[in-house]
Amino acid sequence: MRKQGGKPVPLTDEEVKIVEEFMQNDLTYDEMAKKVGLTKAQLRYRVAKYRKELDNGKTKQADG
Repeated sequence: MRKQGGKPVPLTDEEVKIVEEFMQNDLTYDEMAKKVGLTKAQLRYRVAKYRKELDNGKTKQADG
């Protein structure tokens, strides 16, 4: 059986860095996904999750 109602897992530091790099550069989802070894869908999901976590105050932007 599938687990239901689990706690959402926050993005890892590595995932946050990937998303921030994507947002700061002028790359398409396709280009960035290939660069970091993800699918375009995985990258879109992480970008959406990052934005949601920022809105909820759960993710802090990486220093850099």
